[in-house]
Amino acid sequence: QLRHQESRGPLRAPGQGGTPMARSWCTWVLRLLVALVVASPLPCRGWCGGGNVARPAELSAAGRPARRAVVLAAAKKTNYRVVSVNKQARRNYEFLEELEAGISLVGTEVKAIRDGRIDMTDGFAQVKKGECWLKNVHIGPDKSSGPFFQHEARRERKLLLHKNQIRKFNQEVRMKQLTIVPVKAYFNEDNRLKIQLALARGKNTRDKREDIRRRDASRELKRAIKTANNYR
Repeated sequence: QLRHQESRGPLRAPGQGGTPMARSWCTWVLRLLVALVVASPLPCRGWCGGGNVARPAELSAAGRPARRAVVLAAAKKTNYRVVSVNKQARRNYEFLEELEAGISLVGTEVKAIRDGRIDMTDGFAQVKKGECWLKNVHIGPDKSSGPFFQHEARRERKLLLHKNQIRKFNQEVRMKQLTIVPVKAYFNEDNRLKIQLALARGKNTRDKREDIRRRDASRELKRAIKTANNYR
């Protein structure tokens, strides 16, 4: 046995075998793996004993400096903003049903509407060839654009509605002799322009007088309640 051992060379401790280059390479790989495991915040399962690597909060609780978390805040949505109200429609028509619709516009029209240059007093909507069009609505010119790029003030503009909504409104208009009128224009929470439409029936003179009488009575009642509350 001694002769056989002498032929094999001197005894070496575990981990000291191989050439110096191989030992240095293995040491470098092991150090790299340890550094990756310590620095990675991701869970390590299976080959790490089924546990999780400590999170930054856990490291701070253990006395180590915690990492600062970067939170990306979502963009805030704009507020609801009304740009035009058709007051003549409420005075001349009785609203039976209301509906929100989108509208197809060009760039200068959007800029002009943001500045408030829109008038829906004489406007109305009409169904034609399965599509709904907004007519006789005046949108003024955009001050920041030249005359070559300006739009036509009273051109027909397409309303964006579902087919079943267009079909329903068209049937109501034909069967009951009703009118589709724009009530107001506004920018919603997503900063998109919307048109509120109403399926309306025209008022006669008696209906208008009744509305005026009802409005005056409501105003007098509110005034009397306010006066009674002031004397208490």
